[in-house]
Amino acid sequence: MNNLGAPDLLAVEEIQDNDGATDDGVVDASVTLNTFIAAITTAGGPTYAYREIDPQNDMDGGQPGGNIRVVYMFRSDRGLAFVDRPGATATTANDITGAAGAPHLLFSPGRLDPTNAAFTSSRKPLAAELTFGGQTLFIIANHFNSKLGDQPLYGRFQPPALASQDQRVAQANVVGSFVSRLFASNPAAKVIVLGDLNDFSWSPPVMALKATGLTDMIETLPANERYTYVFQGNSQVLDHIMASTGFATRGTFDVVHVNAEFSDQASDHEPAVTRFDFGTAPVITSVPATSVPAGATFTYDIDANGSPAPTYALVSGPTGTTVDATTGVLRWVANVAPGNVAITVRATNGSTPDATQSFVLQVTAPPPAVPATSGIAIALLGAAMLVWGARRATRRRAETTGAWT
Repeated sequence: MNNLGAPDLLAVEEIQDNDGATDDGVVDASVTLNTFIAAITTAGGPTYAYREIDPQNDMDGGQPGGNIRVVYMFRSDRGLAFVDRPGATATTANDITGAAGAPHLLFSPGRLDPTNAAFTSSRKPLAAELTFGGQTLFIIANHFNSKLGDQPLYGRFQPPALASQDQRVAQANVVGSFVSRLFASNPAAKVIVLGDLNDFSWSPPVMALKATGLTDMIETLPANERYTYVFQGNSQVLDHIMASTGFATRGTFDVVHVNAEFSDQASDHEPAVTRFDFGTAPVITSVPATSVPAGATFTYDIDANGSPAPTYALVSGPTGTTVDATTGVLRWVANVAPGNVAITVRATNGSTPDATQSFVLQVTAPPPAVPATSGIAIALLGAAMLVWGARRATRRRAETTGAWT
């Protein structure tokens, strides 16, 4: 916990059942998990809760009798909340429900297509739904099948035969299909796919996941820092945290090297941490004018705060109204008869709720037309004043000389 900074959410792999390798049909892991959580608390860490689904006995690979599985551990003291939709079993397939634009999981947690042949003798992906600051987060934790049976990268045979890769590709396709469905319902969905994918960033399984619109967060690091273990002298990446592309830009990633670089190792994997900024919802702070003469151009610079910087859109308004999505400048030529028009605008930045502003703009009668002769009349008046002034000056001279003109 000291090295990781006590994250709000942990995806933990290879959690065994209560009696470990004893192959007696026990699949419950509550003792294992509660012991783990108590150890964290004793060490000064926060109190975690957990969610998982017990596997079928001896169906998920790993040490015989151990019944390993992926587990979510989370702390709720800083605003993160787990959305509980119970009812799923080891063989129940999760699904996506809800209206377009607002998808939800049928089960939380729930496994993805657990009876698919891609997961034979392998761990099943576990999907969950959480919320933070009013925003929904979809997580899919994975532990793809191992590379056992693959030839070494720099061994006798080149290129090496990777017998295990086909199953990982099939597993990635199942997960990728589910992610694609989430994005189809809401292109801005916040999705994280993570775990021991047992393959490299350029491998077909990982590339299949990235193709759905996910960013591999380890690729945000310099090339010489992209490793989660060293095997046979090769620095390699097997453990990944992937995020939906828009959400990934609001995250920072690091690998916590507590094993690979030390002789006393607790694991053949390194933990990785991503910190996401969920931002603050936008608030429109500007106030528009309330009237415009008919025929004139109305301009309104919409201004909103929020993190990240919001973009702008017109929700409703008269024909011809435009809003610049980046600057927020609204323009409309009031080519209508005098009266009232209603306009609604929106500012959004991915943090909920969006900011909307509605106002009524009064189109007033245009100012009266200036008569075409007004300029000439002024000129004549000026000429008359000059004539009168000249005669007055002549009279004064006459008065001083005794003569009149």
